[in-house]
Amino acid sequence: MYTAMMITFIFLVLLLLSVLTFTILTAIRKGEFEEALVPTIKDEGPQEEQPR
Repeated sequence: MYTAMMITFIFLVLLLLSVLTFTILTAIRKGEFEEALVPTIKDEGPQEEQPR
């Protein structure tokens, strides 16, 4: 009985860690994506105005 409880506890801890890492990675990717979008929009503005 003790081993089954330990296996279940370890499984739950690993599941929690995997969910946390997934959320952290998605947050980092969204942050990088937004930071990548903002400079391109700022860079495209003057480039479009210069040829006109």
